[in-house]
Amino acid sequence: MTVKNENGNKTPVSDAALGKGLPNGANGKQTQTASPKQPQQERESLFKKFFSGTAPQASTRPTAAAAPSAPETKSDNPPVQSPAKQAESELKPSNGKEAELKEAEAKVEKQRFANAEKAYQEALQIYRSLGDKNGAACLPEMAKTLNKLGNLYRDRQRIQEAEPNYEEALKLYRILAEKNPSLYMPNLAATLNNLGMLYRNSQRLDRAEEVYHEALKVQQELADVNPKVYLPEVAQMLHNLGNLYRDTQRIEDATKALQDAVKLQRELSKENPTAYLPQMAQTLNSLADLYHQIQQAPEAEGAYEEALRIRCELAQDDPVAYRPAVAATLRNLGALHRETDRLQEAGPMFERALEIYRDLAQSNPAAYLPDVAATLNNIGIVSRSQNQALQAERAFEEALKLLRELANGNGKAHLSELAETLQQLGNLHIELQKNNKAERELEEALQIYRKLAEEQPALYLQQMATALTELGVLRSSV
Repeated sequence: MTVKNENGNKTPVSDAALGKGLPNGANGKQTQTASPKQPQQERESLFKKFFSGTAPQASTRPTAAAAPSAPETKSDNPPVQSPAKQAESELKPSNGKEAELKEAEAKVEKQRFANAEKAYQEALQIYRSLGDKNGAACLPEMAKTLNKLGNLYRDRQRIQEAEPNYEEALKLYRILAEKNPSLYMPNLAATLNNLGMLYRNSQRLDRAEEVYHEALKVQQELADVNPKVYLPEVAQMLHNLGNLYRDTQRIEDATKALQDAVKLQRELSKENPTAYLPQMAQTLNSLADLYHQIQQAPEAEGAYEEALRIRCELAQDDPVAYRPAVAATLRNLGALHRETDRLQEAGPMFERALEIYRDLAQSNPAAYLPDVAATLNNIGIVSRSQNQALQAERAFEEALKLLRELANGNGKAHLSELAETLQQLGNLHIELQKNNKAERELEEALQIYRKLAEEQPALYLQQMATALTELGVLRSSV
């Protein structure tokens, strides 16, 4: 099963949607992110401090020259930490009271959104009515309100309502920036970035690139005058543009943009590591995803390991904010090791990720139970490849139970992951000569793929054909 990411794409896990972005190659030579590995003893110390919860009082922040810390590896793959029954008691999604509480919270959030929407719309109505009398005096506040209303809609995936608000705000900021560029060009760049993210998320990639490029140009002009304030924005725009290039298979442009972003963030983090190391870790993870995609495994490993070391140190100081990112990077490394047949190293990466996701799912099951299931599935795949059939079966069965619970009442959410897990478990049961179980699981996977392929044939027809072939082989051999 492939791992889903911080953006919903399949392997590798990438960071959650970022706030900003930009174009190709503004900063000279490309940087090399893969660094020499640290000694095993030092790497073990870092991981033991983090995973044992006994972090030191102060953490040492890396500079531009710091070498990444590679993850600890073990000589054999440890067993799954919690069998299905234990996980069932630990990770039950919610009892009746919790469900009632969630429903109440949802109602409060819905009302909060309605109140905010009404306030913004009333404010805009007033600004429009004052426009004839006060002219340009109302334009800055009106543009600001349009941008905020656009953000409100965007955050709730109401793209069609967000877009006209951003576009009107952009029009106003263009007028304002012509008269007072030093004051309003930053707002112009921010609005262009908002539109770029919206276009990218709605697969209008040509439009996204166009506005990202304009935003980059504005940020670079601002950085020429005030580099301390605006170079971070340039780096973040390069990051976003690099991800956009990757989406459109422009690998060389994507690599250069992401490398340039890392280069800027290394310099910025020398002076202010607290502010810029989190951004640098995100960009390193995106660059590693790119290397992983184009099968440059050593470069991907170096970038993932450096991102992991930074995130482990950040998590010592702020575990709530950074433990999810640590787990995501561990999963990425595990997937990379698995795909390059380094199974002894892949297993511990997935086990550590699972430990974190189980803990996170205790307080937020809706957000992290899917990650628990995906990581269990990866553990099952690794265990099966190592001929550890019983361990693989436990992992697949626990993942399957969680995915059934997640898919129940959630429409088509998690159905593809459910089908993939059924397929993995069915093939394992064929190997264990549990043919009746295998046939039921493969048949259920096939029926799910049929439903999914009706709406998205390009994505699911191949999986459907594979399930049919596996069923044919099983039935012909019985």
